[in-house]
Amino acid sequence: MKKFIVEKTEIKQLEDGLKYIAIYDKDEKDWYEELKKFNKDTLKVMYNKDTYLVLSTNTDASMIAPTMAGDVVEEIEYQEVEVAPDNYFVSGKIVKLKEC
Repeated sequence: MKKFIVEKTEIKQLEDGLKYIAIYDKDEKDWYEELKKFNKDTLKVMYNKDTYLVLSTNTDASMIAPTMAGDVVEEIEYQEVEVAPDNYFVSGKIVKLKEC
């Protein structure tokens, strides 16, 4: 399964003047090209590489916007996910923190 880790971003300008955020991994691969390589039937999870806090999920990679260095987009087998501020990506699954 595919994984993309944002190494750097920069503002680029097209010939028509339109500006956009260019997003690259450590191998200089472009996010906008790499997102096309994700499988269609998997869940894409965007999380922070240091905290593992889930920032976004979607089956469509083009609906995820990894715009900060350290953002990770990883695809996993589809699972139902409740939108919540305490979802973390642990051992390839989205888990909810529980009160101790």
